Amino acid sequence: MSQVKKFTDIITIPQSRTTSWDTAEQIMAEEHHNIFPERVFKGHHDCIHNVAISSDGNYIATASDDKTAKIWNIHTGKEVLTCTGHVDIVFSVVFTPTKHRNNDSRLLYLVTGSYDSTAILWEVNLPHETATPIRTFKGHSGNISCVVVSIDDRYLITGSSDNTAKRWNLQTGEELQTFVGHTNFVTAIALSLDGRLLVTGSADDTAKLWDVEHYTVGKNPIVTFHGHSGGSIVMSITAVALSVDSKYLVTGAEDGTVILWDVDMGSEIRSFRHSVNSVNSIALSPNSCRYVITGSGDHTAKLWDLKTGKSIQRFVGHKHVVTSVAVSSDGQFLVTSSWDETASVWKMYVPDWKILPSSSPMMSHHPLVKKHSCTPQNRDGSQGKCVVS
Repeated sequence: MSQVKKFTDIITIPQSRTTSWDTAEQIMAEEHHNIFPERVFKGHHDCIHNVAISSDGNYIATASDDKTAKIWNIHTGKEVLTCTGHVDIVFSVVFTPTKHRNNDSRLLYLVTGSYDSTAILWEVNLPHETATPIRTFKGHSGNISCVVVSIDDRYLITGSSDNTAKRWNLQTGEELQTFVGHTNFVTAIALSLDGRLLVTGSADDTAKLWDVEHYTVGKNPIVTFHGHSGGSIVMSITAVALSVDSKYLVTGAEDGTVILWDVDMGSEIRSFRHSVNSVNSIALSPNSCRYVITGSGDHTAKLWDLKTGKSIQRFVGHKHVVTSVAVSSDGQFLVTSSWDETASVWKMYVPDWKILPSSSPMMSHHPLVKKHSCTPQNRDGSQGKCVVS
């Protein structure tokens, strides 16, 4: 069961404010410039734990303690529908990466993970405003804390309080693999674009990198990352994110620290602290290793420049813990969720987002799996890469 306290107070959020800055460059020049929400989504009756954005950028989904997930129109703030079917807290939610299946623009698909130990694949009919559960994934012996779907819509990955992650066939519901190695809850997961590399974060103070294609039970992960804890104090890793070329990993922990890692070397590049409160979620800028967004127990989200380790924007408006952050695929919007029972959408003011075109090829094998790798292309067709120095 959840250890999160319930809220009965009426939540009030500041109205959206228009920035007085003329350009994104001016905004970036001001460290800790406060950004206020463009829109606030209200309708859940308990804490919201996770938020996701559809691939077309038109909808968001939220997962809540009230045992439901909701879908909202990101442009109007209207609640479109509620997914009802879990018998315990819905802790995680993700849209499938493919915009629509069967070329039917009326349909969306999403997956929810719950404390009832199941994940559900939903078919959402937008005109009818209905959500139909079409497949249930059962196999974990503990709460499902995180879910991710491969970019080709073939596989679902789930992380659980049973200390494992599992890979499933999204189309059939078949359990394909169980990743065993953590000694405490799996709290966060990230999957490479080609689906070959999986990162799991855990309450055992480690993140682990797995070779999905060749993993079998008993086989060690490629790399185990340590670094957040000091002395005998064990800090739960609460968030993980991989760069688009899988060369860099960012982890967040309950002590408020964020670490940027070189995946090839398994070594720390730099670290910084959001606050003294837990970092609960991390989102990297699309097709760029330059910026990262963190959501924290200090009621804010922050945008960081990874080259300097400095916070350059702060997203202010939530009245309680920020539990999740997500960035739209075009890099224009940030969406957050909170224990204050709301989600918010924010305009991003970053001058040099590098967007991954939908026509770009997925990356090849990572160097730790195979000796060569390539990186996604930029908009102009030139070869892209992530560089942090």
